[in-house]
Amino acid sequence: MLKKLFLASVLASAVGSAGHAATIVSAVGVTATSERSGVSAAYTIDQSGLSVGYTSGITDFDAYIASNPIHTYVALGNEWFSDFGNTTPTLTFDLGSVLNIDRVALWVEESSGFSTADVTTSTDGVTFTSLTTISPQDNPLADYPAEVFSFTTTALRYFRMDLSGCPQPNPGSTDECSLGEIAFSAVDTPPVPVPAAGFLFVSGLGALAAMRRRKTR
Repeated sequence: MLKKLFLASVLASAVGSAGHAATIVSAVGVTATSERSGVSAAYTIDQSGLSVGYTSGITDFDAYIASNPIHTYVALGNEWFSDFGNTTPTLTFDLGSVLNIDRVALWVEESSGFSTADVTTSTDGVTFTSLTTISPQDNPLADYPAEVFSFTTTALRYFRMDLSGCPQPNPGSTDECSLGEIAFSAVDTPPVPVPAAGFLFVSGLGALAAMRRRKTR
């Protein structure tokens, strides 16, 4: 009986932790309020310019980021830029379906980039709710790594970024905003509270104690 209770508690713990596994997913579509030919927003979701690729919905998010995928600094056909002089554009990413997202990986272009992104999300593309504000690092003039931002696990289909603070100071050569790539961390289900497993284990101990009391009578 004790073995069965112990195995049940271990199984419950495993189930509780399984909800935290995450896969990397890319958006299936993106719209920009400002973009230019040859450096359109579509290049931020197609893995162009990345040193290492991934399979959306399959590849483990943490393992992929740990491989240190670098983005090329070559702009044409690899990065998005807003029109010259437009320093407050908006990017809206469509994940194709409602997913539980807990992190976003950004490869922020090195010459212009952006200083701040006010993030809102939506499940229907109509009503958007504020989620967080992102302030990425200012990458030097070279190939650049991903930066991961975490937030409360949120069910969303649309991920919108209102950008400002463009360009970043280093080197900040032109008045425009830019981005290399974006990818998301999707979890299968919302995080499952671990205490549920603890409750099962404690309940099992209580049942075992009751059985022992009956035997001694």
